[in-house]
Amino acid sequence: FQYFCLRNEFRYATPLKEIPSVERIMISFGGTDENNLTAKALRALSNLNQEIHFDVVLGIGYTEQKSIDSIVSSYPPNAHISINQDIRSMAEHMEQADLLITSNGRTLYEAASLNVPVISIAQNHREQKHPYAHISQGVLFMGQADYVTEENILTAVNDYIQERDKRETMREALEEHNIINGVERIKQILFNESNEN
Repeated sequence: FQYFCLRNEFRYATPLKEIPSVERIMISFGGTDENNLTAKALRALSNLNQEIHFDVVLGIGYTEQKSIDSIVSSYPPNAHISINQDIRSMAEHMEQADLLITSNGRTLYEAASLNVPVISIAQNHREQKHPYAHISQGVLFMGQADYVTEENILTAVNDYIQERDKRETMREALEEHNIINGVERIKQILFNESNEN
């Protein structure tokens, strides 16, 4: 993770400095979301007894919009849910979040660069092996999609909301990784090597 190359939109975004309360949860499973984890997370969080804004960012290949619409219609009338697809800037959405629920791809690093704690679910066996989800204390890895229940998701989010110390420990762990300087570290290695030659 020390040498991860962030897109510019993340390099110039504003990292999260503290999480006194959880007011905005971002849900984004990118791409096609092969297990429709977006729907699973939304169903799970419909039972959350908190007033929270849900920012749902769908991948460009997501085709299960009807399943999302029916779940959102079952939410209480005062629920705040925004559904976005084909967005201009992922960083703009992420820098407003107090928590991100996502799969185990590059999005983990992007969230980490902004100190946004993550609850992650692997879409498949290959994603389950993603090392960052296992080594970072800023990521709560729940396992592979087939084995994660709606109840598991709801419990994890409830715990996160209620435990401020846990949130801060996760945020600080991400801040220590300093992913935002990955490009600079690579430049340093390249230029040092070329100077030696």
